[in-house]
Amino acid sequence: MGVVLENHKEKHEIVQFSFVDLDESKGGTDFQPFLKTQIRQPEKKESEDFQAGLPTKNEPVKQKQSSENESVRKRDELIETLIQKSEILTNEIASLRGKLDNQEQLFQAELKSIKHDSYQRGVHDGILQAERNNENKYHQNLERLGNSMKKLETISTQFESLSENFEKELVHTSIAIAKEVLTGEISFNSGQVAINLSKSLIKSLNEATEITIHANSGDIDDLKTSLSKMENVKIILDSAISRGGVILSSDVGTVEGNIMDRFKVVKESILSKVD
Repeated sequence: MGVVLENHKEKHEIVQFSFVDLDESKGGTDFQPFLKTQIRQPEKKESEDFQAGLPTKNEPVKQKQSSENESVRKRDELIETLIQKSEILTNEIASLRGKLDNQEQLFQAELKSIKHDSYQRGVHDGILQAERNNENKYHQNLERLGNSMKKLETISTQFESLSENFEKELVHTSIAIAKEVLTGEISFNSGQVAINLSKSLIKSLNEATEITIHANSGDIDDLKTSLSKMENVKIILDSAISRGGVILSSDVGTVEGNIMDRFKVVKESILSKVD
């Protein structure tokens, strides 16, 4: 920048400058600092989209509940299938028995007819025919009677075989239904199963002064809540015991309760009678 001397003013065009006060507190409100207007606010959309993609705290609970519901549905479907099968077997047995009854009625009717014919023919032939002819008729009637009896014996044997097979299958189906019901009860309500077993076994130890119940960790809380009023009963954790089962030790002896073990004993007892 140069300085214009007084004697050179005529050679230059001089314009007066005016300055604007940049202090916002003293001037207008139109002024905006450059840096302030240029700074952009950070965008939140991407962060919000990322957060939306994260699993919520409730999702594991929902997934667990969905899995339990699916297990219950499959168990109920299996039980329903087994029940339908047992109904079919029962109907088949009833049908076979009905057929045997009909065959027996037919046999009795035929036997009665043969006896009647034999008597009538015997009387008639005794009067009109020779003794030899009567003997031939008699042997023919005996042969008819023998054939009818063989036929009935064959039908009876076939029925007994079919009936026995159906009854065995019906027993096995009923056992399978009972097993599924027990398995489902233990899976979803093992605490109550352990409580019922404990109460039953405590009665068998009525002379004991102190009783210790060994139970699975999943059943401990239910047992403590239900048996809290029994002062001589103590409940401890035993990882070797399956859910729903208990072992009671006392000063008079030790007893074990496992619903599936009891089921196996009953099952073997039933099958030994039908197999």
